[in-house]
Amino acid sequence: GADPDVEDLLKDVKSTPTPSTDVPIAPASASAASLREGQMIAQVRGRVVLDPSGTMLFTPDTDADKASGEVPPMRLMPCLNVERLEQLRAEWGEQLIVSMSGRVFVSGTNPLLLPTMYTLELERSGNLSLGQ
Repeated sequence: GADPDVEDLLKDVKSTPTPSTDVPIAPASASAASLREGQMIAQVRGRVVLDPSGTMLFTPDTDADKASGEVPPMRLMPCLNVERLEQLRAEWGEQLIVSMSGRVFVSGTNPLLLPTMYTLELERSGNLSLGQ
């Protein structure tokens, strides 16, 4: 076994192209184009719903005047916060509205959300009663 020549090794290293840092990691959909692996979302208002397979999804409300329109629906990663959201969803159903914060992960082309914090939003209509 002869050792390879240092110059030959350097030629291989110099000829290998370096990856570009401009390559998007998030899926190529228009609403997810701005998301990147490890990005944090903060206080995005939306709902926790079940897809047909029974997986929990966070679907942001789409407001034209807010940045939440840039956040696509994302599958929730398993954690204690998601367990509590499952319990709340069992109680409230589709009426459960939350303000969600968390870290974005990407699996293949699918964005995932690891919720770090959420607050429950009050129902805006029908929850007021007169105190007179």
